[in-house]
Amino acid sequence: MPSALFCVCYLHLRNTDEPMDAVLYLYEIQLAACAQRGGLGQHLMGLVEIVALHARMPKVGLEL
Repeated sequence: MPSALFCVCYLHLRNTDEPMDAVLYLYEIQLAACAQRGGLGQHLMGLVEIVALHARMPKVGLEL
């Protein structure tokens, strides 16, 4: 019997056009407990930077 699939991470991104530069904001990142401590969060942050570079956004902002 196949195991159930479930979401282990969630990202909330938004791009904004600031007066001087376009910025990709990361509003939220969540990882399920079973996905923590394995480097997935670090990998996702790297992907956020790659998305910003490909979209020609020179900045990534973190909202706390």
